[in-house]
Amino acid sequence: MLVAGEFAKDQPPWKTNTQKEVPRTAESLLDCVRLLFQASNELMLVDQNFDAAEPRFRDPFAALVGARDGAKPWQRCELHVGHPLTKQGSLDKAVLGNRIHHMRYHLAALVPKGSTLRVCFWYRKSGGKKLHPRFILTEYGGVQVDYGLDEGDSGGDTTIVSLMDHDLWQVVRGDYGLGPGRAPAFETASDCICEIAGEG
Repeated sequence: MLVAGEFAKDQPPWKTNTQKEVPRTAESLLDCVRLLFQASNELMLVDQNFDAAEPRFRDPFAALVGARDGAKPWQRCELHVGHPLTKQGSLDKAVLGNRIHHMRYHLAALVPKGSTLRVCFWYRKSGGKKLHPRFILTEYGGVQVDYGLDEGDSGGDTTIVSLMDHDLWQVVRGDYGLGPGRAPAFETASDCICEIAGEG
């Protein structure tokens, strides 16, 4: 039997890395989840500020959704973003229409053929959680990405990626409508969801 002090916590096999600071590049983000993706058939990307019109968001998106073997389409492929709001805080349907247009125009060619991307625009429930943390999730686990799912604006820009424990992963999936027997933590509506068939 081992007792505290008889093993070095900073040495394998006792040392396990659950957080890592990485460059804010598409390839670095993919490297953090590549092993998880090998066993997964479902992908959920969560970033309230995702903007399909910006290459800094599109390049990591392309790397992540394109990471699977082309012969194995994603069984679930989702992008969860924030619903645009007016300066007064109400839902901005005009901007929503523009965002959906950009999603369809820019992302269809990045989604592999055989996969369908489902984009959900969420907004905060009265008195509920804020739509802030960014995640890369599968049906087996996920990571939280500190700054977001976009690339940095300089070569030295970094972000912290953290492996989620099982309980937190379950809570977050439930927040976006995938938890068994629990309501989502945010609001959406049928006109806030669009599906994009992959053309890549």
